Amino acid sequence: MKAGGIMDIAGNYAIVDDATGEEVVVLDEDYSLFAENWTVRDPDTGTALATIESRNKLLEVFRHFVGAAGLIPHKYDIKDAKGDHVGSIEGQFSLKDKYTVTIDDASDVPKEAVIAAACVLDALEGS
Repeated sequence: MKAGGIMDIAGNYAIVDDATGEEVVVLDEDYSLFAENWTVRDPDTGTALATIESRNKLLEVFRHFVGAAGLIPHKYDIKDAKGDHVGSIEGQFSLKDKYTVTIDDASDVPKEAVIAAACVLDALEGS
């Protein structure tokens, strides 16, 4: 993973293939105290491939101000480029970080990119 800039508050992160050094996908965070929203983009064209949006806005506010709220697993909705719901990322209560990622079979959202994004979100969101 490669960050877009040191002082980038909103967040712009590239997931890089270690073998080739090429960017696989770019994650852009739409920074807000009220939600964790990410756009998954094609690294070459910048085209939005999917969005990942936190489900519980009130809980996200708590996460910013109450440290213990971080113990509650994250839950996200996955939407395609048109804004249609195509899947979810469900955090599980566990001693280790554990998520269930579900993406509709009929969706054209790149599944590998969303799974990689879920791993990065886990690290960045402090779950």
